Amino acid sequence: MQYEPIIIQFSVPNKEVAETIGKTLLNEKLIACLHISSEISSLYHWEGKIEQSNEYVVQVKTFSIFWSAIETKILELHPYSVPEIIAIPIRDISHYYYVWMIQEIIEKGNK
Repeated sequence: MQYEPIIIQFSVPNKEVAETIGKTLLNEKLIACLHISSEISSLYHWEGKIEQSNEYVVQVKTFSIFWSAIETKILELHPYSVPEIIAIPIRDISHYYYVWMIQEIIEKGNK
């Protein structure tokens, strides 16, 4: 494969933030699509305590060459000082889905 497909996952405090970040990434042709989870409960260490909050998980489908630009954009738009942003390599992918991703991101936007 010429381009390495990845899923970038991050959590946000509410659906509005998820949609704002997602639409920005779509408009800038950095991602092919995104999924926003239903509300989840998160527990984590923060400033010496265990915290609990409700969040949404966002998964975006893209290519590894856009990791840096996507991370920068998420950090710019995200309200957390230290948001979770992780990339997961896609080991196998449908040929048709891969071609669609190429068409949406590479051919229509980021040549």
